[in-house]
Amino acid sequence: MSAEKGKELKTTVDSKANATQEAWITPTLLNGWVNYDESGYATCQYMKDSFGIVHVKGMVKGGSQGTAIFNLPAGYRLSKIEYFITSSNNALGILSTGSSGNVNANVANTAWVSLRSVSFKAEA
Repeated sequence: MSAEKGKELKTTVDSKANATQEAWITPTLLNGWVNYDESGYATCQYMKDSFGIVHVKGMVKGGSQGTAIFNLPAGYRLSKIEYFITSSNNALGILSTGSSGNVNANVANTAWVSLRSVSFKAEA
């Protein structure tokens, strides 16, 4: 490898290694959903990393079963509906999202719902 190619490669690697990640974004919660307990648990937030993967975190409670917890904006959405298994009040539940951006909870009990299982490559 030539010195010039080596320098070019180092510049490329350094630029990737020094990339700044996006900050977590706090969405507006919908349909009666609220953060579970802000003093001891992560609040509902999302972010997209430098690889285009959307990550969601936090715990929510109190909303209506089957309704949207919050809406992801364009650029943070899937092109089609996908389902994610989650924990809800010590039972299994399902979170779903798709091209509308709504993150929906299909759980038996809304005493608390973990959002940590939602992670996907943004498509829309």
